[in-house]
Amino acid sequence: MNEADQDVASVELPENEMPEGGAPSGGGSRGLSMPIFIGILVGIVALQGFSSWTIMNWLLEANPYFPGGPPMEEENLTGLLYTIEGIIVNPTDSKGTKILLVDIGFETGSDAVVAEMGSMEPLLRDNINTFLSAQRLPVLSDISYRDKIRDRVQQIANHHLTSGKVGRVFFVRYVLQ
Repeated sequence: MNEADQDVASVELPENEMPEGGAPSGGGSRGLSMPIFIGILVGIVALQGFSSWTIMNWLLEANPYFPGGPPMEEENLTGLLYTIEGIIVNPTDSKGTKILLVDIGFETGSDAVVAEMGSMEPLLRDNINTFLSAQRLPVLSDISYRDKIRDRVQQIANHHLTSGKVGRVFFVRYVLQ
């Protein structure tokens, strides 16, 4: 190494001065960019929160099913009964040692719903069978879960019906052995 190279290597620049290449040495501009970055990030989050709030309020006001919306007509969902009998399933974790036998009654107020349920009984039976067989033995045997099971069976039935709805679901027979 010659003497000129040693002089260049030993020259120290102050932190705020730029060398000839134009790039800053050290991290002098880093202190300014972090507050700007945080400010932009806070602004984006605030804008997203405000727009989400505005859109949700607009959607909920226009939704008749929202409790604050206009009142809905109550339809009569009582009086007629359709029964699906003899649904037999093995609970998920029973390893074939336990079975559940269920007869289910669906209450509705429309003859059209009863007729439709009769025509789609194989589909309803299959969906209910799939739902019940996916349940674990402690869930099916615990009486406190019975209302949740009833609600889900009602949802399954109402999902497929086009001419009306099922009001209540009854377990006419519910035997777990």
